[in-house]
Amino acid sequence: MDCTGGGAGQTPRCGTEREASYRPEAVPFVRDVLEFMDAMLYRAPGGGFRVQPFFVWYAPRIPHQPLDAPLAIRQHLFGGDQAGLGGLFDLGGYCANGVCPPWCAPSTRTTFGTVREFYANVWWGDDNLRELRKLLERASTPHCRGRDGRGRYDIGTPAACSGTWADVITPAPNRNTVIIHMSDNGWHLPDSKHNFSENGYRTRMIVFDPRTLPEAPAWHATGDQRAHPYESPAVAHSTDVLPTVLGLALDTPGAQACPESADGTRCDGRDLRSQLVTAPGGRPRRRRCAARSAATRPSAARALAAPLSAYAPGQRRPLRQHGTAGVQRRRRLHRWAGVHARSLCAGGRARVRQ
Repeated sequence: MDCTGGGAGQTPRCGTEREASYRPEAVPFVRDVLEFMDAMLYRAPGGGFRVQPFFVWYAPRIPHQPLDAPLAIRQHLFGGDQAGLGGLFDLGGYCANGVCPPWCAPSTRTTFGTVREFYANVWWGDDNLRELRKLLERASTPHCRGRDGRGRYDIGTPAACSGTWADVITPAPNRNTVIIHMSDNGWHLPDSKHNFSENGYRTRMIVFDPRTLPEAPAWHATGDQRAHPYESPAVAHSTDVLPTVLGLALDTPGAQACPESADGTRCDGRDLRSQLVTAPGGRPRRRRCAARSAATRPSAARALAAPLSAYAPGQRRPLRQHGTAGVQRRRRLHRWAGVHARSLCAGGRARVRQ
């Protein structure tokens, strides 16, 4: 997906933003996903259009090696010169007389690319997400549906539509589509793919549920009145996504059980909905679970919080210097903290005082 500079103080124009009229098929990297989502709209008996409930697992390769985000994005974030101290980050503002603070140096560190190039790829990935939200918003407003059933968003009036003008769409996709954002590992933390450490495999999970807001926010950040996010301290695992998504889709009362396999064994995931905001201005039922569980075993929590300076019990050397025994001890700590904290948060046999 190509991008062009947006001018001074403007964000780059990528994907459909480069087109004179909105055509989602113009975005090659995410075209198949957009076409699938668009195909979920169908003409309902008696008039109007309905939306078939759908699930999409979208796994882009960005940010990923090679870090080849368009130049316009890198210039937007870090400026157009070789030093990379301008742009949105404006790192040069922290420098004086040509001398920059030490923490500016890591931005030039190279593994398979610089940190600047990595951030540019993160912005590029975010722009893909904006494309998804943009389609949800456009599909929720009156538009033309071609004779092949596809959305013709480049046609602006009913008179110009050779197919069917969709003026009523229920339920509105932008108001009823939950987006869960997650990643597999961090980067430059250091060597997260090769060093089994806390910062390598523990990443953020972001849940965007527009049903909890008074109105659906616009897909573009400009002028958007965003609700203050709620941050849960709960410890979760990627296996929790399956029962959580099922609970959201089925509106299951209580906790949604993880499905059973053919041999009758249930999967390991736990429903995370009790940790999410479920109503405008609301708060989940259990908020301090993970914080309590960390306090239950402070020695393990400390070891997990400082992966690069984690010490074996009674020793003052990093675990990586203890050879196989140190690695095994560190793995036991990670396994205990992850499983134990999840059992506390997900209503396991361990009990937490409220």
